[in-house]
Amino acid sequence: TCLTSFKCLYSYTERPCPGGCDLNADVCINNTLTTYSRMFNPGAYGRINAVAISKVNGDLLVAGVAGLEPTAADGWVMRLRPSGDIVWSRRIGGPTRDELLAVAATADDGCIAAGFTESGGAQNGDGWVVKLNAGGEVEWEARYGGQNRDELRAIRQLDDGSFVAAGMTK
Repeated sequence: TCLTSFKCLYSYTERPCPGGCDLNADVCINNTLTTYSRMFNPGAYGRINAVAISKVNGDLLVAGVAGLEPTAADGWVMRLRPSGDIVWSRRIGGPTRDELLAVAATADDGCIAAGFTESGGAQNGDGWVVKLNAGGEVEWEARYGGQNRDELRAIRQLDDGSFVAAGMTK
């Protein structure tokens, strides 16, 4: 057993992992510890960047990048059951590089992910937010940025249902 109602301690492959990305996570849900250990193959250029836990049912939410090469990779979001089974896996993005760097569970049992996009005319990259429902369908997405490169590296849902994101500009 564990002492925290919801907690997720995880490790993952932090570099492009052409042979497969390892995800190892210890998740505490209602004082019960669950351990995930699984390998995923997001393509020749892929990596896991962030993991969150659903407070509704303990599913793991995973965000990163997937593709065959860095210049044409997509943002990648995946939902796993406590058993480790994949509920859904989505690649989201346009013709150039898009990457998700953060993920958070939302009150409606969906998730919100943030990162950057170089698609759609964002020459240097714009901050990018994608909201998915519990079934993994994109509900909306938004871009934030100016002339320089912009990346969103953290995102959370506030108690009033709105979202806050933090990042950087170069």
